[in-house]
This record gives sequence, C-alpha cells and structure tokens, in this order.
Amino acid sequence: MPPSWREIEVLRLMTGGYSNREIADTLHVAEGTVKNHISSILSKLGVRDRTRAVLRGLEMGLIADAPQGYVASAHSEML
Repeated sequence: MPPSWREIEVLRLMTGGYSNREIADTLHVAEGTVKNHISSILSKLGVRDRTRAVLRGLEMGLIADAPQGYVASAHSEML
C-alpha cells in the first residue's frame, strides 16, 4: 500500500529536517499523530529510520523537491 497524501506531506517535512514537534506545529496536529504517520511511512517504505525513509521517498519520486544539501548529507551518512 502506498503512503497516503498526508504521509507524503510528513515525509516532505522530514526531508527539510523538521522535528516531530515542528511537523506537528506545521500541520496543526498532535505530535503523537506525527509519530503514527512516521511509523506508517517507515513500514510502507520498508525502512527503519527517517534518513532511509527520505532517501526511499526520493528514489520512488514521492518527494522530488527536496533540498539538495540535505539529500547529499543524508546519503553520505549511509555510506
């Protein structure tokens, strides 16, 4: 099952380096809701952490507008 539109929105904010609290404030939801979305994202993308979720989202074309510097630094952490 692919991520929902809301999960993709959360994934895009994760790409920007937002914390759970910042994502919650931006989307006007509870921090627990964000944590649930992130758990679902990790499961649906078959990854175990936020960095890999962002990279997988980019690979899948779910988040094409990610800042270049963030992607490069996230990729170097995996090497």
